[in-house]
Amino acid sequence: MAKHILKQMIFLTVYLAFTDACFSQETGVYLRAGLGAGKPLMETLSEELEEQGREMPEFGYVLPVSIGKKFLNEEVGAELIFSYSIIPGLRYKNDYEDFKESFGHYSFSFLIRKYLLPGKRQFSPSVGAGIGYGRSNLVSGGGRLESAELILSALIESEFRKNKQFFIEAVYTRALNTGTFEAAHIENVSGDIILDSLGNPLEENYSFFEIRAGISFYLKTPKSYY
Repeated sequence: MAKHILKQMIFLTVYLAFTDACFSQETGVYLRAGLGAGKPLMETLSEELEEQGREMPEFGYVLPVSIGKKFLNEEVGAELIFSYSIIPGLRYKNDYEDFKESFGHYSFSFLIRKYLLPGKRQFSPSVGAGIGYGRSNLVSGGGRLESAELILSALIESEFRKNKQFFIEAVYTRALNTGTFEAAHIENVSGDIILDSLGNPLEENYSFFEIRAGISFYLKTPKSYY
């Protein structure tokens, strides 16, 4: 699924970045697409890996896409965000489990953004906060952890072409509750949850800090030729 979304996003980004259509009045609607990298901040999983003689991977990668709209003379924005994060090369082995996987996380969020310099194009900073739903998979097809999430954002945009802006964004995502990695479909697992080195259910609270960069596309209504 992530690869399919990535292909679509790359095609859309390239098309919009290098194609000028005939537009007129601004709508305040924007599309945003990018890539990012960040640090996983999952304390329980990190401690379990240390107990196993391993370390939590230092970095993960994220694919974010969003659609939003500005209101109130471009002072406020509302934004819907989908992101897929992946932490590659995670090795998990104790007396109960034995697998090597890439930790994957899907996030769907709604965010309210405050623009600090409304109407500016060359330097447009904003901050945002929102809530969402997140689902993590510790192993392929299983090890699922679901939770409501809090998302905080600080973003800067700079116009490089009419209606197109580069952006760089710092994002912090944190699950609002702790849960277990349920329904792990692994042949050598006893039961339907992932266990730690003591034989207890592995409980975690997902948390991730990341830096994203990409392009924002501000849409306009088509010109009328009649």
